[in-house]
Amino acid sequence: MDTLHERLALAQAAFERIKQLSSPGGRLTPYSARRMAKGIIVPMLFYRSEFLEPNITMRNKMNLKTFMNWVRRWITNCFYSTNTIVEWVEPCLMPTDLYLEQIIDMATIGWATALPDNNIATALFPPGFPLNDSFRFPSNRRADFSKAGSMKPKTWDSTSFTSVQRVLPIDDIARRASLIFKKWPVPRKPNIWSPPSGEECRYYDDTINTVTESIYEKWKLRNYPDYCGYRPPFRTC
Repeated sequence: MDTLHERLALAQAAFERIKQLSSPGGRLTPYSARRMAKGIIVPMLFYRSEFLEPNITMRNKMNLKTFMNWVRRWITNCFYSTNTIVEWVEPCLMPTDLYLEQIIDMATIGWATALPDNNIATALFPPGFPLNDSFRFPSNRRADFSKAGSMKPKTWDSTSFTSVQRVLPIDDIARRASLIFKKWPVPRKPNIWSPPSGEECRYYDDTINTVTESIYEKWKLRNYPDYCGYRPPFRTC
């Protein structure tokens, strides 16, 4: 069983236990149900999603979306025949694809701003990427592609649009980080071993705030039915 199915199975099991709190005659209000879903089910379902994005299929995304529709139906106490558009508008929970995008972006920021000599993932970033340190862990990940007849994968800064060449996972992370950080080199994450300067701390905080605000804006700019004008789904309820 792969990681995605494990997370989905665990989230479904937790959901079955939590639903008992809102049985007929129960005292769990819709507001409390949303808090339970956002505090327990969502973190459990999307845990380690930053590692799933390169291999996640459209079918898996549909499974996540279907399960989240069940959760939204439970929060709003809607009938099973209720239109799904109404279900994901009312509970104030972000769409599944935005949750995945936010988690992956935050993980990318964490890897790119860590100290290479303290984080092996950061130390494996491709040479030439503007990290805050020049240290790199020696890697032979491209050695298998140097044989005759082998097609070399794209580099992190490649501008090629061909679909034949692939991008290695760590290069894909570096490419995503280059789009998130507007100034190079990337700042250091606040730490006790090598405290960053005040300017680096501000740049780090501003980047996180920019990603959060960008996700929120995408949530706001979704196509919503006209009746959502007085009660937008992206409200902080």
